[in-house]
Amino acid sequence: MNHYYETPLKWYSKKHLAMMYFPNSPSAKSAVKRLMTWIHNCNGLLSIMKQHGYKPTHKCFSPKIVYDIFEYIGEP
Repeated sequence: MNHYYETPLKWYSKKHLAMMYFPNSPSAKSAVKRLMTWIHNCNGLLSIMKQHGYKPTHKCFSPKIVYDIFEYIGEP
């Protein structure tokens, strides 16, 4: 991990991280759906997340996966 981020690299639930990206979303569920759409549409991100242990059934993102997300789509 070479970059410094304002947002701490720690475990985040999908809901929490999604609401950080989409604070005006009408619900946490819709925010998660939007975040996951971004992740799926970002070339290579989902693949690298899976290499770092991510599975679609996980409810949380590990610090390494949060780092991957920040690297590909930026901080919330």
